[in-house]
Amino acid sequence: MVLYSIPNLNESFSMEYSIPKIKDSIVLIPLLDKKYKIALQDESPYRVTLESKEFLNSAVFVDFNLATIQENKTDVTLEIRRKKRSIDQYYEVTNAFIHIDNLIQQLLKAIVLKDTEIQELKERQNVFENQNILKPKKQVLETIKRLWSI
Repeated sequence: MVLYSIPNLNESFSMEYSIPKIKDSIVLIPLLDKKYKIALQDESPYRVTLESKEFLNSAVFVDFNLATIQENKTDVTLEIRRKKRSIDQYYEVTNAFIHIDNLIQQLLKAIVLKDTEIQELKERQNVFENQNILKPKKQVLETIKRLWSI
């Protein structure tokens, strides 16, 4: 079923935290959920963009736009947009709502993390990245050794 192209989906809500606290928590989301990675972190303290791959060649960007309401109260707007084209399929709308729900849950988890938990997440991420970097090199070296021994 094809829908007419619809605008990017948005969700707005307020949080009882300052902009720096929320922005720092948004940056932690990729450590909590591997589906997301930071695509763009502006120098502006008011915006962070995450990326998530969905299918073989499709992906979405999730823009977090932050606005101060009071000193410790912030308005957060999530905007889901397609990487290559507009949202025009029913399942894309469903996936966008799933992203919104998941990201709000991950943001709430990230905000309440203690410094020690954040450090553990970062260390775990570093170990994971180092294993992924070393593994292909080992495979290449083993293949070269095998080929030269023939």
